Amino acid sequence: MHHLTKLPRSVSIVILCAAVSLGSLAPAAPVRAERLLTLEQAVKAAVAGDPELAKMDPNIKQKKLELQQAQRAVRIQEEKDSSLFARQHSLNKDIELKLKVPLARSGWQQAMTEKLDKERAVRFQAEQLYLGALQAMQAADAARAKLAQANDAAEAMKAKLRFGAAASKDVDAALKEVQRAQSAQKQAELAYRAKRIELGQAIGMDLESGYTFELKPQHAVLTQETLWRMTQQAEKHDYTLYQDVEKRKQAEEKVRTIRALYKSKFGAGDVARIDAMAERPESADEAFMDEYGEMLERIKRKWEGIFLLPIPFIPIVLPIPKVVLQGEYDGLRYFEDLPNSLPVAMLERDKARMKENQTRVALVAKVKKSYLSAKAAEESYAQALAADEAAKRELGDAERKYKVGVVGIEELQSFRDAAEQAAKAVQGASAAYRVAIGQLHLDTAGGVGYRDGELPWKTIDSGLDAFKELPGDSQTVGSWTLTETVGTMMSELEIELGSGTPATDFAVRTAGGQTIGGKTKLGDKVKHLSFLFGDPSSLRIVLYQGETLLLEAELDGNGTGGLLKKAEPPGGAGEEDAP
Repeated sequence: MHHLTKLPRSVSIVILCAAVSLGSLAPAAPVRAERLLTLEQAVKAAVAGDPELAKMDPNIKQKKLELQQAQRAVRIQEEKDSSLFARQHSLNKDIELKLKVPLARSGWQQAMTEKLDKERAVRFQAEQLYLGALQAMQAADAARAKLAQANDAAEAMKAKLRFGAAASKDVDAALKEVQRAQSAQKQAELAYRAKRIELGQAIGMDLESGYTFELKPQHAVLTQETLWRMTQQAEKHDYTLYQDVEKRKQAEEKVRTIRALYKSKFGAGDVARIDAMAERPESADEAFMDEYGEMLERIKRKWEGIFLLPIPFIPIVLPIPKVVLQGEYDGLRYFEDLPNSLPVAMLERDKARMKENQTRVALVAKVKKSYLSAKAAEESYAQALAADEAAKRELGDAERKYKVGVVGIEELQSFRDAAEQAAKAVQGASAAYRVAIGQLHLDTAGGVGYRDGELPWKTIDSGLDAFKELPGDSQTVGSWTLTETVGTMMSELEIELGSGTPATDFAVRTAGGQTIGGKTKLGDKVKHLSFLFGDPSSLRIVLYQGETLLLEAELDGNGTGGLLKKAEPPGGAGEEDAP
């Protein structure tokens, strides 16, 4: 039987003092007194200070001035054409005049859309840099705590050495651990400083000292239902697709313009057959080109032969070749060097449609890939939260057992280490999750609906179900056509709805809520001054069933026709704005 040697009272006091001294060296948690910089503040500063965004404002103003200039140029030309000494135009000149305003308006809208796209990219970059700084801060705090623990362990080992409870090699090992912790802490602080500088440069702030970071819990609901909603948001606002959509709209408007010019110049009868064939999917195929050639021949024949001119009071009829009476831009002369303008425009339209479709398919695939990456990050985050909850529960059980002597201090420490590692894993998984849903938010042009609060990891969708077929274009409700009636002063707006729509009436409203032409029965046209229809993108079509308002639709197009799309509700697809 071993007998414990009773220590003298003075030795007991020394050990107690040493324990008190060691306890004072280990802070409960790293304390930071710096000013808090929130994610929202960092993102706002990044957007406000980005030089490329700042350069875009003058470009937007320039494009708006160019639109106003184009509108003025068209009005002046209309005044010239209405004078007694007006000259005819070539087809090329007429096309240029008709497309001048739609192209200028498209350029203005594209400049504004480009800025929104750039702003989303800047916000995403700032968020990623902020997350990097936050992780670096957490790593520095953890390294500082590790150094404090290593110092405590070294001091305790020195105390044991003095009382013969440890060997010199144990003290050396503890001191080496302090050196490693010091090096790790130094590296972590350097990395943290670098991340602060990087973030500071991006947002235009000096963050080398005096600031700390935190991230309030947010999550996103990722299901197939929200995936399709995000996909629709991406299809409407993705800038790459938007550019292809605009090119397709411009190409379609050019075809509509040329067809209208042909009918105005040569009469509906001569161009009726090619006009009917122009919307076929195969467009400028062999049959169309044969018919188009026949149309050109009919136009040519009208200016061949002899015109018999009777002389008044003299029984003489002078035979005059029709070509002598042909004006500068009559007959085939109207085309100048563009005899195949319509077939070429139709082919350009078909290529634009194909390019848009390819870009749309690629965008949907990119959104799905980004969604799956977010689901994978969500699953990792959920597993980290589950492991953290289990580690905390096991640590609580171990602490209760320690109090009654069932568990020793070393075993209790192992549970504490496990809980600490689980908490670190949550931090890492949380940051990776925020990066993933941030990327999804960027890829869907702001489609992620952020929700405050921790991820409800016990009820998340598995994401393993096969993708359902993408719903059809439920946003398109019909089409619209704008036709000039009295010169260029008055225009008529006509809408055509898809089958199954219960609407009976419609009204045209401006963005400011002003009604144009009053409530109108479907099938009738709204006739008004042309300038009120000058910017179709700012108009809304309100559909009624009797007196019941069904929905509002946007005029998707910049010229004389296009699709009717359901108006997007305020706030877009996101349930809550991203930081």
